[in-house]
Amino acid sequence: MWHGRPVVIADNVSASDYISNGVDGFIVPAGNAEQVRRRVLELWEDPALAARMGEAARGKVARFYTHDQWKTRMQVLAALAFGQGR
Repeated sequence: MWHGRPVVIADNVSASDYISNGVDGFIVPAGNAEQVRRRVLELWEDPALAARMGEAARGKVARFYTHDQWKTRMQVLAALAFGQGR
């Protein structure tokens, strides 16, 4: 996503926390290699779709997943865990 590419990811309990299905990537059922293949081919065969989704992916990373944002979230969580946020 950081490199402006959409992702195809197997679904698990948290995939939708990071990927907006059909917007910045595709979430496919875990263990379904055929669905992975179809989604990869869909992106390969439609460069405009891949570019749009890649741009959305890059934008999401820049807005939510930089190192500084991660560090801030960890500091907030630590403060809450140790009572400093109360």
